Amino acid sequence: MGLDEAQRTEVSRILQHRQQQIRNLWSQESVPQAYRVSVMRGINERAEGQIRALLTDEQKEHYIPARSTESTAIHGLDKLDDWLRASQSK
Repeated sequence: MGLDEAQRTEVSRILQHRQQQIRNLWSQESVPQAYRVSVMRGINERAEGQIRALLTDEQKEHYIPARSTESTAIHGLDKLDDWLRASQSK
């Protein structure tokens, strides 16, 4: 159920790109914080969708991103990162 080598490589690329986009977004001090949060949600959702597209049906059953509160909407991909680290160690 863990990720294969190709999945690990692609997930790593997706996560690195996501992090770079978020860093770029938050470095733009002229952009209002509320707007940055909204854009960050979109970045996270796109990364989540790209990763889900790489997963098998069995892997998808074990990956459920958290989205129930404002905090998890902002930090929900921490759960994704945790799941990916755990699946890579199997």
